[in-house]
Amino acid sequence: MNFDAVVGDDTVLANRSLYVEFTQPFAESGLTMLVPVKSEAHKAWMFFKPLSLEMWVVTYAILCCTMFVVWFFEHQTKNPEFEGPWKDQLATSLWFIFFSLFYSHREKIQSTYTKVVVVVWLFVVMVLTSSYTASLSSMLTVQKLEPKRVLRLNNIKSVVNPHDYPKEFNSGSITAAFLELPYEKVFRQEYCDRYTLTGPTYRFGGFGFVFQKGSPIAADVSEAILIMSEDGRLKEIVKKWLSPSKNCSSDTTKGTDSLSLKSFWGLYLISVVTSTGAYTLSQGSAKWEFVSPSELAPEAFLEALRPTQLEIPLRN
Repeated sequence: MNFDAVVGDDTVLANRSLYVEFTQPFAESGLTMLVPVKSEAHKAWMFFKPLSLEMWVVTYAILCCTMFVVWFFEHQTKNPEFEGPWKDQLATSLWFIFFSLFYSHREKIQSTYTKVVVVVWLFVVMVLTSSYTASLSSMLTVQKLEPKRVLRLNNIKSVVNPHDYPKEFNSGSITAAFLELPYEKVFRQEYCDRYTLTGPTYRFGGFGFVFQKGSPIAADVSEAILIMSEDGRLKEIVKKWLSPSKNCSSDTTKGTDSLSLKSFWGLYLISVVTSTGAYTLSQGSAKWEFVSPSELAPEAFLEALRPTQLEIPLRN
């Protein structure tokens, strides 16, 4: 039986084009491999991941800077809590700054400059701990779409119904599924949180309509497809029917990123400026200290006010 045209998901292939006339492809096609995902929640060092490496380094540097500033001010005021050998003084300062992360420090501070620096440090700690907790909670609750390692396939099993793939995966009958690109998008609309792509996508010629060899209708249909592609209507159709579900992230394989220094450099700058400013003011005020007249002894005060007599030698 002869047919004038075939409309469907017909893949444009070189050997087929020897016998039939294909139109311009109206959809892309390719072979993809789908695998189950696994969670990252079991990783032992995951608690380091909420902050990037540069964030950990800068936070440690700010902590050490604040520790030395606190030690300097309290050492100047002869605070008994920070006295003793210099190793004990630094250990007390480190202990004080570290336990301020948990708001459980017990040492009393006397210097006004120390209080200003510590208030700003506690603000930095509050922002960092809140951000760290939120990021870690997100990483622990949001499943990471990390593909499982696929073993070499000794045989290939044919699964006709796409809805049977989850059952086959759960039973262990298959470890990977090979799907054509449009069907993979439809499948992941429903199971995007359980499966992900791995490996390269092997592209084909796309999906096109089929006509008899030499049919003039193929050229007219190809022209119509090109017009729809150029004015965006074809893209809108694909977006409407093959776009990811609202419950699926646009990039589910990426996961939650670590907090970077770009988002917190202003916070660190405030801490550094406060510590530097407090140190500068303390040094400036130490140089301009003076004793008020009321603090002098009465005799010394009167002696200072008595006019000085000058002896001028006379010429003969």
